[in-house]
Formats: sequence, C-alpha cells, structure tokens
Amino acid sequence: MSDQPPPPNAEHQPGRPGSYPPGQYPPGQYPPGYPPQGYYQQPPPKKRRVWPWILIGVVVLFFGGCFAIIAGMSGGDDATVTSGGGGDNQPADSGLTFPGKQSGDTAANAGDSVTLDDVATTTTPLFDTTTFSTPYLCTTITINNAGNTSASFNTFDWKLQDPAGAIRNSSFTGTENQLNSGEVAPGGTASGDVCFDNPQGSPPGQYVVLNDPSFVFSSDRIGWINQR
Repeated sequence: MSDQPPPPNAEHQPGRPGSYPPGQYPPGQYPPGYPPQGYYQQPPPKKRRVWPWILIGVVVLFFGGCFAIIAGMSGGDDATVTSGGGGDNQPADSGLTFPGKQSGDTAANAGDSVTLDDVATTTTPLFDTTTFSTPYLCTTITINNAGNTSASFNTFDWKLQDPAGAIRNSSFTGTENQLNSGEVAPGGTASGDVCFDNPQGSPPGQYVVLNDPSFVFSSDRIGWINQR
C-alpha cells in the first residue's frame, strides 16, 4: 500500500487558474436551482375563478324564467261577465264592487258567468242546507272549457266572504254533489257544489263567493256577489 496523500481537489487548487474555494463559482455561474443575484422571478399569474360567474348566470336564468312564466300566466285576456239573465257580455269593470276588492279582481252578480282565458265559470245564488245538524251555505259551480288546453279546478280554490269581511274556507261536506277537484278537457264541462260553514246567527248582508286559485302565479280573483 502506498502512503502517498490523495491528489488535491481539482475544483480547488490554490494558485491554479479557474480554481475557486468551495461555495464560490465563477462569474455568471450559480448553483443549480438558484437564480442569479438581483434576479426577480415573477410569480405565475393567478387563475381567474370561473364558477362564480357560472353561478350568477344560472341564478339570472332561473329568475328570468320565473318572471316570464308569471308574465305569461297573468297577461292573458281580460275577464268578461255574462249576465245570468242571458244579456250581453260586460267588461270586468262594470261598476260592481265588494269590500276588499283589489285592482285585478273581477266582480259579478250571483248567477252571472265570468269568462277568463276561454274558461267560463258560473256560480248560482247561495242556498241553505244542513248536514248532520250543521248548517251550510252552498253554491253550484259550473265550468265550461272553450279553450285548447285542460283547465284545472279544486274545491279549495273557493272561499266565502261574509258581511263582516271574514273569509271562510270551503267545507268537505254540505251536499252529496261536491265539486271536489280535477280537470276539464277542451270542450268539456264540470259541475258541483261548494259549501261553507254557516254559523247560527250569521248576519244578513253581502256575501261574496270568491274564486282564488292557490297554485296560480296571479293574485287576481273573481267575486260573485250575493245579497241575503
């Protein structure tokens, strides 16, 4: 074995041209992975989030569609009133009124036929009836559909406003010929009774049978006026 020392490091040999101490590099050269001194590396551009704009677009489309549906359902033809005596058609603003009548409501006398969107609805004057010793006020509803699409009806779309201004919901009973619920096909007719509680001691005066559909995007009502 030789006892001679190992040869000097070729990267650093004092006095040798191009030789630099450890950690030092020739001008213009830097350790791997390190930028030159004084060099600023620009950060990568931030990615713009797209999902908020997509969400906003979906919300705008949703509410736009709702407004279009409401406008379409509430922007139909005006109601016309045909007298129960077989007279000519009258406009909805014929001068009849009742307490709580709103700007879009239609007023008619009991027995008149009111046509709206090609569907004619008639209510008879209120009549008294008793079921299981309970008094009721009832009216017979007739619906004629002259349109091209089915027309829905429901007992719960009907209410009764008494002379004191209280509005009563329809009852499940009263007669054996209840209107119930369903649809009227184009060219078809449906008829049935709608009844309301008639407590003992109910005062005389103006009673208004109100058609106020629950699942229609319109607040317009039709009121048939009864004097009792």
